[in-house]
Amino acid sequence: MATLINLSGLQNATTVVDVVNYANSVTSNLVGGFFILSIFFIILVNLLRKGEDFADSMAVASFVGFIISAIARYLGFVSLYMVVAFLTLLAISLLFIKTRREAG
Repeated sequence: MATLINLSGLQNATTVVDVVNYANSVTSNLVGGFFILSIFFIILVNLLRKGEDFADSMAVASFVGFIISAIARYLGFVSLYMVVAFLTLLAISLLFIKTRREAG
């Protein structure tokens, strides 16, 4: 038997932004979170393909992810957990870079 899906929230959607906002509200901010995660991985992989060090690439990608997630949190697209997750990744990356450079 087919499952009925309630799409009444899409009746007033006139732009792509309205559709994304509806999808984000239905999935409890997962659309915005996965969008930022995809940007994070694209930056990370591109930096690694260019021959950059993993820790440096991780720091750059997590910094960009943190900035984008902070803006998205301000706009209400993601939860606070996404901002904290990218801030934690950034702190771990920077701590690893600092300890590696002090070690030699």
